[in-house]
Amino acid sequence: MKKILMRLASIVLALSFICTISVSAEESDNYGVLYSENFESGTMPGWISYEDKSTVEQTENGYSYCVKSYDYHSSSAKFSDYEFKFDMKVDYKEPGTTAPSIYLRRGTDGNRYEIYIDSANGSMVIDRVINEEKTNIGVLKADFAADNLKWVTVKFSVSGKNIWVYYGNENEPALKLRDEAALTSGGIGFGFGNADFWVDNITITEISEPISEPYEINPEDLKDYNDSPYKKEIDLLRALGIVNAFDDGTFKPDNAITRAEFAALSVRARNVTSVPASNFEFNDVDPQNWAVGVISSACALGYMSGIGDGSFKPNDPITLEQATKVLVRITGAELLAERQGGYPNGYLFYAAQSGITDGISKNGKEPLTRAEVAKLIANTLNTKLLIQTGFGTYDEYEIDKNKTPLSEYHNIYRYIGRVTANYYAGIFADEPLLKNEFMLDGYTMDCGKTDIADKLGFYVDVYAKEDKTAEKKVAVHYSINEDKTDAIVVLAEDILDTEGLDVFRYIHNDKAYEVSLSKNTNVILNGGSADFKKENLKPEVGNVTLLDIDENSEYDVALVESYQTMVVGSVSELTGRITDKYIPTEYITADENTADIKVLRGYQEISLKDLEPTEIISIAQTDSRAKHNKITIRSSLKKITGRVREYSFEDDCKTVTINGKSYKISKYLQNKIDSGKAEDLTVGLRAALYLDSFGNVAYIKSEQGSDFMLLNGVMWISGADAVWLLEMFDSNGEWHEVKLAQKLKYNGREVSFGKMIYQKNF
Repeated sequence: MKKILMRLASIVLALSFICTISVSAEESDNYGVLYSENFESGTMPGWISYEDKSTVEQTENGYSYCVKSYDYHSSSAKFSDYEFKFDMKVDYKEPGTTAPSIYLRRGTDGNRYEIYIDSANGSMVIDRVINEEKTNIGVLKADFAADNLKWVTVKFSVSGKNIWVYYGNENEPALKLRDEAALTSGGIGFGFGNADFWVDNITITEISEPISEPYEINPEDLKDYNDSPYKKEIDLLRALGIVNAFDDGTFKPDNAITRAEFAALSVRARNVTSVPASNFEFNDVDPQNWAVGVISSACALGYMSGIGDGSFKPNDPITLEQATKVLVRITGAELLAERQGGYPNGYLFYAAQSGITDGISKNGKEPLTRAEVAKLIANTLNTKLLIQTGFGTYDEYEIDKNKTPLSEYHNIYRYIGRVTANYYAGIFADEPLLKNEFMLDGYTMDCGKTDIADKLGFYVDVYAKEDKTAEKKVAVHYSINEDKTDAIVVLAEDILDTEGLDVFRYIHNDKAYEVSLSKNTNVILNGGSADFKKENLKPEVGNVTLLDIDENSEYDVALVESYQTMVVGSVSELTGRITDKYIPTEYITADENTADIKVLRGYQEISLKDLEPTEIISIAQTDSRAKHNKITIRSSLKKITGRVREYSFEDDCKTVTINGKSYKISKYLQNKIDSGKAEDLTVGLRAALYLDSFGNVAYIKSEQGSDFMLLNGVMWISGADAVWLLEMFDSNGEWHEVKLAQKLKYNGREVSFGKMIYQKNF
């Protein structure tokens, strides 16, 4: 390469100097790697050893680094979010010795994380040290003594306030830590305690995707039963308090369920308080057992009984036939089941006939999982009750179509219909509703603790509790009825232009589609009523949801979310004014006295005063036509740090590639770049990209520091894929070949083929 390049100049360029170049770069084979060393040369390049005590030693497999002092990599302070992986071997010599062996994010000021490996207690202790004041932030328990003089792979993922520790398994963290007083920069080092310590195969890599902060994680995504066919039933029973998650937040849908656990669920389904019997009868249930109360209550209600030998078998798995007998009794249909053959076949027959076992394909003697039991109980709660209507010589029973275990035992009723109005708007007409009310096909209900009012236009299944005192029904749970909701959701960037208002055109999976709009399409813009016009159906950022509510293949309702972007400069708690960082004279006013304001950081609701400088916010506000002013602010603190590998134009939009992933430059930022208010990017630049709530880059901050590149040569390569080819030498002593687009800017001037600039003195 160096022989064939036309040597125009040898020049040291600060990366900020070439930041106006528009390029499409060829990625390096070593892309994303900040540092890599396996000591095969027998040296320790770039490492600083205190008093030169540490050495590189030859072993049977090559070389390894023997740590005998405090050592660090000379460029360690440049590292931000990274993964630090290496092989480690410790010689404890004597049991109980401790090796303070690893430093994370050690900065030039000496502040650091110290990781101690303690063989005596089988633990890895992680401390934060600031101004030499030490604070423990976490301990990983493991049998480290078992690794004495054995190589083991260790990895730390350091991202924001998070540190994930991997020990022996590179794919599953052994410990997840979060430090609210986190050190935000610095690199790696090793120290020496009273045990010999070797390391090898060190690799430091930019994190391709930062560890998600808690506010970025959708609680819905944490459910371990999202893929279960019984998800809706589990959600319902959790909302009713009949089933619960474990302490770690998981539901464990595929776990078997015991007879004792099922006794607890049957008592909750019947909505009675469990009370332990004074003379508990089962010889295999300890009186101190957690399940004594629920077993006593289930037996007192006649739902469950012992095995016949004085035992209850509380830890045996519940089978389908056993569960079915309990659930049929909850519906009051024991007599009918007995008349149809009794236990187990009569109960199984009635359960199938009444819908209790709908969706369950097991035979009667098979044990049930937690998810299957949730399905059975949900079916049972919606089954019609058998009510005794006659007494005397011949008892008479009939099924009451208006009563279910849910209505009679929980005072909860199921409603199916479309959400037609809320406080802010209506799909047919605005209604005089209160803030926490919604209308279901013309019937007013209270939202309770649900967000059902936000589902304007959707067909839903609602479970509501009747509040007889206030003469209203309060929603406790709902789910979207997908079979009866015809909805199309289109992102703003996928909406195509149209000449009129009779059709809506969009792109999906690289294919163009067109649907018809009603002449009277009702537009709900950011939650409030708005005019039916083209600009309201094509937001710059956001999305459009189309609904066909009369099933005539014309879409009658358009729910539009339209956001404007801003980088926070300052926030006034007094006036609610939020200024733009780039142009302080530009601002929005979020006055709680004149508007209903909701601020979301990821999935967590915060207040205006919690917004931070350089935080990216996306603001959606109702139209002036709306009867109530509503402002929704979605904020994002998500930051991607790394070296820019590619910067190109794509579909009239700039795209930047960093850490192996491409991000679009938001129109907001592009306008600021074009007007000279914001800095631009260039290939090779280390930068922090701040993303908005939609994943687009809205703010750029160079993190180049004192790094530099040497421009050694430029060459034009003609042909179908004509490009400029540059040869660069960076401050780490590495050569890079960078391909540029056909046009570039040099000293503010655009340069194209045939106008190459040669300049000796810079």
